Amino acid sequence: METQRLTRFDVADLHNASQTEDNPQPLIELAVDQSMPKDIRRNAAERLNDIRGAALGFIRCCNDRVLIGKMARSGYFANDFLTFAKARLTALGESEAEKPALDKSPEQAKLDRIAELERDNEALRQRKAKPTMSRGNKEEQAEALQRAQNCHSIANMATVTTEFSKRGIALDDIKPGENVLTFKAWIALGRVVKRGEHGVKVNTVIACSKEDEDGDKHSFKRPWRATVFHISQTEVL
Repeated sequence: METQRLTRFDVADLHNASQTEDNPQPLIELAVDQSMPKDIRRNAAERLNDIRGAALGFIRCCNDRVLIGKMARSGYFANDFLTFAKARLTALGESEAEKPALDKSPEQAKLDRIAELERDNEALRQRKAKPTMSRGNKEEQAEALQRAQNCHSIANMATVTTEFSKRGIALDDIKPGENVLTFKAWIALGRVVKRGEHGVKVNTVIACSKEDEDGDKHSFKRPWRATVFHISQTEVL
């Protein structure tokens, strides 16, 4: 489809184009055109998600600074499209002379803010829908606490100390086995890791058992990759 023809479409054809077009450029032009009806702009942005590979490829190679600039400042596109657009705009070298032409109108700023709030609400709904980390039963929590307190691997201590110190925690306040424990170990102590906190990966071993064909149980240990959290990342249950 030729881009020039889009301006001659009537509203019905524009609706159809915004939902079926396979060429990323006219879809982007529709989505950033403030004279277009909101539903057409939104449909065009959503259509880009359906042809994501072609759309991202176009953004990477597009040399139209004005078009990419408008896209980078729009609230209609998914976050990954905005990231690519901003990166491409940086690569093209946006000039100071072009910036006023790319400024948002009050109406566009309002639309962008609404779209941003919608994305934030959707992200919040998705986070709430995700299953929370299992706390396990009392026995599992006790076993986790015992493993965490008895693990004195020099390699793990070095990893834990280095990683948490990078996050601004004083070396004297990093004590593996005391105030650096796994999720379930903290539960056993009446604390829980705060939502959104990221721990440090360490190597450990866990006790396992397996029944043979005769029904006899055999105990063994196997390597395990655990995540530990500093006490500052937790709160009282």
